[in-house]
Amino acid sequence: MLIALVPFSASLTGAYGLLSIAAVFFHVNMLLIGLLFYLSVAYAIRKGFVADSLKARRIKLDSLSLPLAAISAIIFAIFAVPRWSYFMYLLTFPFDWIISKLDKAFGH
Repeated sequence: MLIALVPFSASLTGAYGLLSIAAVFFHVNMLLIGLLFYLSVAYAIRKGFVADSLKARRIKLDSLSLPLAAISAIIFAIFAVPRWSYFMYLLTFPFDWIISKLDKAFGH
């Protein structure tokens, strides 16, 4: 259902992109999608659909990058320029790299 809401929230930001409420609506939609993806990955790992525990841990940590980027975008849309908040999704790549480095440093 949240995926079906993406075209509406994207068109809302296209029409009212200068308003922070339109940007926040889009980012909250993306945050919910990311959180549900994380929960589905966690469920699949918990039920044993991923046999290798190291790969399972890596997949689970990688699925956090979209929610982190969406939270960053929400904060940026509220406290800075709403139109530029969409660039926060480019942070998924650095977030993935940082999570990988932290996992190697503090992981098991």
